[in-house]
Amino acid sequence: FRSHGFVIGWIGSPYTSNHLLSIKQELLAFNKICPCTITLIGFSKSSLKELSNLPVKPITWSEGTELEHIQSFSVGIMQLIRGPFEKGK
Repeated sequence: FRSHGFVIGWIGSPYTSNHLLSIKQELLAFNKICPCTITLIGFSKSSLKELSNLPVKPITWSEGTELEHIQSFSVGIMQLIRGPFEKGK
């Protein structure tokens, strides 16, 4: 692990935040086994309350800091649902 612990990273937008919410229970279970920080870049501010039981670190997306934040992740996740928009991803 890095000196600041295990970091799960997610980058998205307010529109795609619901994808991450779909795996909330899995994130809770993982955090019990391996305490971590979940860095959320571009996540919906209005949806943060739904993750109140998790150690989240919300960050506003910026092209200038994106690489620095990605480099701080231990692992990145990209949860997608099946839909026309997601097929383009």
